[in-house]
Amino acid sequence: ATFEKVCLLAPAIFMAKRYTTLLSLMSPLRHFGVSLTSRNDPDYRACSKTSLGAYHSLLGSSKSLRTLNYPDTAKNKILFMLSEQDELLDVPALKSWSRERNFVLKKIDSGKDCRCAHMVLNEKEVGEVGWNQMNQDIKSFLTSTVER
Repeated sequence: ATFEKVCLLAPAIFMAKRYTTLLSLMSPLRHFGVSLTSRNDPDYRACSKTSLGAYHSLLGSSKSLRTLNYPDTAKNKILFMLSEQDELLDVPALKSWSRERNFVLKKIDSGKDCRCAHMVLNEKEVGEVGWNQMNQDIKSFLTSTVER
């Protein structure tokens, strides 16, 4: 399927160096079925653990997305939404990379009580004001006219 526009929330295209290094070092353990315990809110997560195989795939797909040659037609059709305080992402690298490609960037206010700024997918983590702003930004982006 072809999509007119894409919205990515806290995309792990550029992860913080400490995490990519750690996951790369641990990657051979994926062959033994090793998993890492999730730090996400138990009410939110689907599983209590994530396999190193899944993380290995994430690192590979992140690299593929970074090196993909995006056509000019992708300009202003991809929205990246992220929190400046995201502890899992290399926020400056992601911002620079997306601006070079003329992708749209929007800041998510992760809220003062946010436990994990990377988990900006629900109102509980971003607060009512942040959640409403995030929804409005997505709606505006998706309903705006795209130049062809």
